Amino acid sequence: MDDQIKKPRAYWHPVALSKSLKRAKPLRIMLGGMAYALFRTTAGGIGCVKDICPHRFARFSEGKVVGGEVQCPYHGCKFNAQGRCTEIPVHNGEVPNRFVKNLAAREQDGLIYVTDDKDSAGEPHQLKWDDQPYVRRIIENKVGTSLVNVAENVLDPTHTLFVHKGLMRGLTDKTSRVTIDVNGNQERIDIKFSGEDVQNGIVSRLLEGKRSYSTGSFELPGIVEIEYWANGKMKLANTLMFSKIDENTTRGFAVLTAPRQFGLGFVKAAVFIPLLKHIIKQDRVMMDMSHENWEANGRPNRAMSPTDFVRPNIEAIMSGITPPAAINPVRIVYEL
Repeated sequence: MDDQIKKPRAYWHPVALSKSLKRAKPLRIMLGGMAYALFRTTAGGIGCVKDICPHRFARFSEGKVVGGEVQCPYHGCKFNAQGRCTEIPVHNGEVPNRFVKNLAAREQDGLIYVTDDKDSAGEPHQLKWDDQPYVRRIIENKVGTSLVNVAENVLDPTHTLFVHKGLMRGLTDKTSRVTIDVNGNQERIDIKFSGEDVQNGIVSRLLEGKRSYSTGSFELPGIVEIEYWANGKMKLANTLMFSKIDENTTRGFAVLTAPRQFGLGFVKAAVFIPLLKHIIKQDRVMMDMSHENWEANGRPNRAMSPTDFVRPNIEAIMSGITPPAAINPVRIVYEL
């Protein structure tokens, strides 16, 4: 019998836009309640070290990058991407063994990812798209609530009738009879929405047109994917990647991919991105308010309703438990 405890798999966590990290200046990021400093190395890679110099505890992110290493702003000590001190100014002898915690970092698809175990983490999440030429845009956002709450909000269709009334659904009294199929496995849930060829909202009417079906999914460490399909082709892919700033604050990156359509896709993107930013703001305001109210009232237990088919599955996956939909797939019919 093998008594060895299996080490949990590590993941790559998105923490910053590539364009936000400059050549000469470190960037402070938060992950899991810890502060780190990102910096660009001379070899074209990215270093990520804990944002505290072990000498007198100044922030590396307030310093600068010199020769591909981060330099403390207080006494000028330099540290490399492995977290090792390589230079102490005005000291001519051997540099003592001084280290700070470091994370592996890499760039992909316009984002910077970090992990504490790159061998276990494998590759960062691969964005899905078919063979069509595409237009891609990325929006960064921060919400004052948990990752579970944010992921649930994205996949929950019913709130769109109220929080985004007129924009996503509820523009008129017309509704669609939508069939929702939910299934999954140990690590993810998959949702298929069918019967709604056009959402009754300004966004879909202006930019999308008719669809065959749409899908949603959630997987670790905090990835939500929403896809819209028509005639065997992807019409829109929205990949939302979340990471915990701390237990009550979540960072998110929405990666929008759509067909180029001989240049028309760029025009649609110019219209859609401001609308999407407004939709994200509506969600952020509602989630921030709800979380603050939950805290102010002593963190009461949530009253679950028959429409809450998403949250129990996300909570199970985040806890390392098989989600209910993997054991008993669900079919629901809503008027949306």
